[in-house]
Amino acid sequence: SVDIVVNSAGIVHNASLVTDVTEAAFDKVMSVNLRGTYLVTQAAVKLMLKKNATGRVILNIASVSGRGGRRYLSAYSASKGAVIAFTKSVALEVALLGIRVNTILPGFTDTPMTQGHPPIYCLVVRSLILRKFP
Repeated sequence: SVDIVVNSAGIVHNASLVTDVTEAAFDKVMSVNLRGTYLVTQAAVKLMLKKNATGRVILNIASVSGRGGRRYLSAYSASKGAVIAFTKSVALEVALLGIRVNTILPGFTDTPMTQGHPPIYCLVVRSLILRKFP
């Protein structure tokens, strides 16, 4: 049986103007970030419902970018916004069955994924964060 599932896989396209994001890049981001979360969540709920589902948990990692959007990250922001809405929908569907479904929205974090951004983008993001949270 499955007690807890954490959906944390995610990718980001190169920070760029929306006109420079190819359809293939957009589709890849959506496939990993949204479709991956959907497929794992669907499989987890099926397994959780085979036995008493009370106390089971699904946690989806989204991003603050999904709540308010981010300049030059249109596909990523859209995918994480969709994860937020998807999580809310699934939570409503399975709450009475005993499964809790939540999402976490981390902010910009220095990871191998974000190190692919141009250095100027990272400097701008860091300065915005430091202005907001000195």
